[in-house]
Amino acid sequence: MGLSVDDLQIQEGTTLNFAEYERRKKVMTLAAHEYTHFVDATSSIWGMRHLSRVNACHSVDSAYEAEFFVLKDTYDYMRSIRLPDY
Repeated sequence: MGLSVDDLQIQEGTTLNFAEYERRKKVMTLAAHEYTHFVDATSSIWGMRHLSRVNACHSVDSAYEAEFFVLKDTYDYMRSIRLPDY
C-alpha cells in the first residue's frame, strides 16, 4: 500500500480525507490480524506445540533416516489442521 511506519503515526488534530483513512484502515486491519496469529503462536499451549513441531523438523539430520518419523508426524499434523491453499 506504500505506507511506512511513519505514515501510521498521525499527529493529534490531523484530519484525514476518506481515501487516506481507507488506505490506513486496510493496513492496520491486516496488521492486527497478523499480530493475532503471532500472539496465538507464542502465548498459547497450542501455538507453542505447533512451533515446537516446526522446530523439530528443522533439527532433523537428513543423513540419519531413523529421525524421519519426526517429519512424517509433523506432515500428518499439518494436514490435520487444514491450512488454507494459499
